[in-house]
Amino acid sequence: MERVNIQADEVGLIRAEFAHDWRYGVTTYRVNAAWVSGVFVLGIEPRTGEGSALIDQDSERLRVEFGRRDGGDPYYSHHRHRADLPCVNGVELLGTVGVNLEQLRRERLTGERMYVGRATGPGPAPEATRRRTALVIDALAYHWLSLPENYALRLHAARAVVGEVISERARRIRSARDELASAQAEIAAAEAEIAAVLRFKAIGETEEAAA
Repeated sequence: MERVNIQADEVGLIRAEFAHDWRYGVTTYRVNAAWVSGVFVLGIEPRTGEGSALIDQDSERLRVEFGRRDGGDPYYSHHRHRADLPCVNGVELLGTVGVNLEQLRRERLTGERMYVGRATGPGPAPEATRRRTALVIDALAYHWLSLPENYALRLHAARAVVGEVISERARRIRSARDELASAQAEIAAAEAEIAAVLRFKAIGETEEAAA
């Protein structure tokens, strides 16, 4: 892991260790700051199309995941079971946050329109927690965007999703073929029953005519 110190307004010094997962094109930040600790995972946010996740490497949407990925796929959604969930102002965070990078370049994140889930209790995290979380994400996002390898990460993310889409399509094809084979077997059985009934009916009609 590499280390970086980032100065953030209202938060102070953020000490972070970060490492890239090139398989999925994401960066994991382990953060320590005043009233902030835990792991944030940054990468381009997928867009849903025709039932599959797709990624545009030039996307202006950033996805921030709370907690460490432990070998899960790029859309690993069991966030409650993740290790190292961030803790901000004593509140453990859960889920993901989407960030508009175009808007981020114009103004600092404040958390006003950002939903930040918490691991315990219903509803979003308290306002002060949302604000501090937004400021931390703002600082991490700027660091991530400034990385020389940022575009390479985007390309790896896009390629990883292509593989996922192909695998998902292959699973759907196999499932459809299995369903088709089952339906064809049912049709064949029904046709055989109809043929047997028709033969029986023909025999009966022949016997009646002979009588």
